Amino acid sequence: SVTASCPQLMKQQRLARKMTKAKPKVTLVWLAFTILWLLCSAHVTHGAEANSKDTRADLLLVVGTVTNSTARILVDHPQKLARTYEFTVVTKSVKDSEDSAWTQVQEGTVHTNAKHPVLVKLDGLSECNQYKVTVGANDVATFRTPCATMPWSSIAVSCDRHADDPDDDQFVEQLAEQTFDVMFHLGDQIYGDKLGRQCAEGCDYNTAFELYRKLYLECWTRSAMSKVLRKGSHIMMPDDHDVVNGIGPGILSKDPAMTEFVRAAQHAVLLFQTQLDRDIPQLDAGYPAIVSVLDKTDLYSYHSFAGGSIGVAMLDLRHHRSFHEAESEDVSLVGRTQMNRLQSHLEQWKQDPQVEQIVVLSNLPLTYPVPLLSQVAAVVEGDFYPSHPNYRESTSALLRLLCNTAVSKDVAIVIGDLHMSAHYNMICQKNGKAYSSVPTYVSSGLHSRSSALDAFHLSLFFSCNFWAGRSVLNAPAPTVNAVGQDRWMFYTTFDEMTLRNNFLIMSMPSTAADGVERRSMQLDRIIREDASWKFTLLHFAMFEVLAPIVFTSLGLLFILCVRCCCRRSCCNIGPEPIPNQLKRKHKRKIQ
Repeated sequence: SVTASCPQLMKQQRLARKMTKAKPKVTLVWLAFTILWLLCSAHVTHGAEANSKDTRADLLLVVGTVTNSTARILVDHPQKLARTYEFTVVTKSVKDSEDSAWTQVQEGTVHTNAKHPVLVKLDGLSECNQYKVTVGANDVATFRTPCATMPWSSIAVSCDRHADDPDDDQFVEQLAEQTFDVMFHLGDQIYGDKLGRQCAEGCDYNTAFELYRKLYLECWTRSAMSKVLRKGSHIMMPDDHDVVNGIGPGILSKDPAMTEFVRAAQHAVLLFQTQLDRDIPQLDAGYPAIVSVLDKTDLYSYHSFAGGSIGVAMLDLRHHRSFHEAESEDVSLVGRTQMNRLQSHLEQWKQDPQVEQIVVLSNLPLTYPVPLLSQVAAVVEGDFYPSHPNYRESTSALLRLLCNTAVSKDVAIVIGDLHMSAHYNMICQKNGKAYSSVPTYVSSGLHSRSSALDAFHLSLFFSCNFWAGRSVLNAPAPTVNAVGQDRWMFYTTFDEMTLRNNFLIMSMPSTAADGVERRSMQLDRIIREDASWKFTLLHFAMFEVLAPIVFTSLGLLFILCVRCCCRRSCCNIGPEPIPNQLKRKHKRKIQ
């Protein structure tokens, strides 16, 4: 018999019987863990105290790009009404004390309308001055023009979930207390997912646009966020939730019933976000005339500037490839327009002796998740990260550009999207040798509770990526450059990951009056602390218990499958050998 001729199979059968007996114990352990998870996650989900009754601003005011001589301020009426407001502009030097008097330098009129937000453009400003703009009776916006001889600070934020968590603004209030010159919004400024569900059967363009405008007004006129948007300067780059979750290539063709809805979301992004940084042509164009504007690729090439000894570039890894596949071709992740612009700026900064550090701001991570798990995300969520094999060549071209720049300049990447606090390093290898490294920081989540830890599948995915970053799964296949000589490999090594929301403060150094002094850029993370033992226990269970168990189990399962296949081959388990089949057939013929 097969059993008699294969002792290894007998051991395997005995092991299977033991596992069968142990199954009830395993089930009980899993059930206990599930109950603990539900109890803890319920606390984490509902633990944040509701804010006191929210007060709404009389007007939406958002300060956009501020230069040495100009400023842009977005204005809209919360009820989308046509009104006329007088505004005044007063100023004083940044070196003046708080008690010193303000001097009025401008006045004018702004007309809100029922169709869209409007923009106030201020010209003739002076550098190194503070400005206060009063619209109407008491709506005030403040900012200061750049000053090379004074410190300059900026904040990177992403993922404002007010649409899903309307009573959780404690962390936004903490953000409003910060003093900053520039705030970079790295995506998900609003969450339009509920609008997507509302229009699942299709919405016409005008209806969808009004829904998005109403959502912007609801999210941005609430007390805490209004305080943030009315000071400093705000530069925004959208991500998927600014339309709906997980947008990607083919979004305009997958569901024809949703085409007008998606186009309306695009238009709202241009009017409420992109307009803060640049003029939008044909502002009043309706549908379908507005499509010609939405298809302009230069609208998806974002802000870059150098201040003091820092160069800052914003890189869109989501919207361009979602709406401009035809223009992408060989650089499908960012497109030719963005890639050429980034190359130009990086080369310029490499040659500039005054620029010592470069910060690349992006709405998506470049090397996270690890390549294997990026395919899991694509299957489960339909979300294709830049580390997915589909973008291997395009991502590698971008990474090579950053790695080459990191040889001569300090380069750092700051990203949003991930709803956690993390610091990891991208290690670049060229022809088998260490070449350079680029630190990456995650600045994501503007609410008190951890939405990542609330969702079991997300927290398991994040914790598995943390452990995958320490294993062989982190090593992608090598890529070869255009001339086919150099072999590149890129790895991710995690220094820290925690599923707490945070925002990143970047203190940009000033240039001394004599132009000699240089100071390093300071990075400070403000992390929303959750001191509850339930949060700590749940976080520990995911990262230090469950994720290692999952990894170990998958490894053992893989080994058992390989050994089982080998044993089946060695023991001839399967169809009966051909000689015996021939014997029986021959015997039947004789009979």
